[in-house]
Formats: sequence, C-alpha cells, structure tokens
Amino acid sequence: MVVHLAKGITKNLVINIMIFRKELLYFIGVSGLVYSLFQLGFKWVDLPILPIAMLGTALSILLGFRNGSAYDRWWEARKIWGGIINMSRTLAVQIETYSDDQNLIKSTYYRHFAYIHALRLNLRGQMSEVEKSISKYISTREWNGIENSANIPTQILRNQSLAFKQATKDGIINSDFKLFELMGSIKELYDLQGKAERIKKTPFPKYYELYVNVFFYAFITLFPFSLVGKFGELSHNIGSNITWLIIPVTILVGFVFAAIDKSGSETEDPFENKISDTPMTAICIVIERDLRQMLGETEIPENLSPNEIGVIM
Repeated sequence: MVVHLAKGITKNLVINIMIFRKELLYFIGVSGLVYSLFQLGFKWVDLPILPIAMLGTALSILLGFRNGSAYDRWWEARKIWGGIINMSRTLAVQIETYSDDQNLIKSTYYRHFAYIHALRLNLRGQMSEVEKSISKYISTREWNGIENSANIPTQILRNQSLAFKQATKDGIINSDFKLFELMGSIKELYDLQGKAERIKKTPFPKYYELYVNVFFYAFITLFPFSLVGKFGELSHNIGSNITWLIIPVTILVGFVFAAIDKSGSETEDPFENKISDTPMTAICIVIERDLRQMLGETEIPENLSPNEIGVIM
C-alpha cells in the first residue's frame, strides 16, 4: 500500500511539474537572481514586505472572484446535463406509456441517442465526427435531410416532434393530450440545449485573465525581494546562511497561486474537451445504457473508466 501511495504521489508530482513547468522555471529564475544579487552585496534588493503583501492580498481577492465565477459556469453546465439525463428518462417512459408500437418506441430512443451525441459534439466543436457518431442511430434518409443544417441537434429534435405528430395522426398515439405531454419534453430539451449553447457562445471575459496574469507576475517577481532581507537577518542571528531558502519558499507560494489560477482558467469554459470539461461523453453513455435496458437490449455500452489522470470525459 505504501509503495502504491508513493507511486501515485510521484505520478501526480510529475504531472504537476509538466503542467506548471514554465511557471516553475520563472519562480526559480527570479528567486535565484534575487538571492545571487543579495549575496553579491546589492542590498537594494531588500524591499519592504508590506506593499508586496498588499499586492498578494489583492491577487487573492481577484483570484477568488474569478474562480467563483468560473465555477458557477462549470456547475451550471453540469446541472444542464443533469437535466438532460432526467428528461431523457422522462421521454423514454412517456413514449412507452403512451404507445405500444415497438417501432415508434425504438425509433424514439435511437433518435434520442443521435440527439445527445450530436449535442455533445456540437458543444465541443467536433461536428466533423458527427456523421460517424450518429449514423448508427438514424436512417440514411433522415441523416441526408439534416447533414447540411447549421444546428444538427436542433433538427434531430424537430424530427422527433414530427414523428410524434405523425404517430398521432396515424392513431399510434391516440390522444392529443399525450402529444402535448411529449411536446412538453421536447420543449424542455430545447430549453436545456439553449442554456448550454448560451454558455458555449458567451466567452468568459478576457480581462479577468489579463488582470490576474499582471497581478500574479508582479507579485511573484517582487515576492523574493520582500523575503531576502528577512532571511538575511535570520542567517546573521543563527550564524548560518539560510538566505537560499527564498528559492523554495518562492516556488511554493508561486505554485499555490499558479494552481488556483489554473483551476479557474480550466473551469471557465466547460465545453472545450479539456480535463475539467463537463463529462458529456460519460453522461451520454449513462443515458444510452438506461434507455437500452428499458428496451430490453442486452448489448449495452460500458461505462467509461477514469483515464490515466483520473478524469472521466
């Protein structure tokens, strides 16, 4: 167990070094320069700590506000896809309750599979893959009718509603009230899709990132200047040169701020197919598994397992 834990820590450490390698090199460079200048007798590198501490406080407030806003976007995206899960199950139960026609039930389920996968790819900007992903769920004729559409998920839902309308005309769905209920589910799916598209098409304000970067690099550049004099005094008091400690301390403090900044920048756009992305692929598979089991099918897709860095996309 100890060996396994050590391997996990080492792996995570290597990953973090790779992610923050540029920042770590900067921390080492600036703190190493300040240490070298101080050792060479340039006492002007000893700056007062108070204004630099105030700058660090301002950076903390800015990072907190930015990360809070970014997390709100990520959490809203996750709630939207949670709503899609719920509406998928609701639609499946509705069509099974309102009709005994197995062809209509199966085509409704499979068209819905096409919809959720097309929506996932649309949000991630991967529409070049959409034909390969959904052609197994809908007919060639239906695909040919929507392949040139600007918004394929929207057209799939439209076809779903038209299929319900035709089934009502043919008496397969024997009540306008049942059609009204099914259309309510279609409307809810359109609403959820629109909310997801709003997040996708409304970029996070770039001035947040600009201000954070300016404050971050200003603070981390000045931070070792505020430490070198204090460590120099401490070295004199204990009779041993420990001024070099400004280098690991700068690295540690800089890494904390960099990690917080990185977490915000990764979560601000939840539909970009990044590590912190809303796990839409996994959610689509959950929906497909549930509905296929409702159909009584035995060949159902396996749930996604976490990848090598513990993320389910």
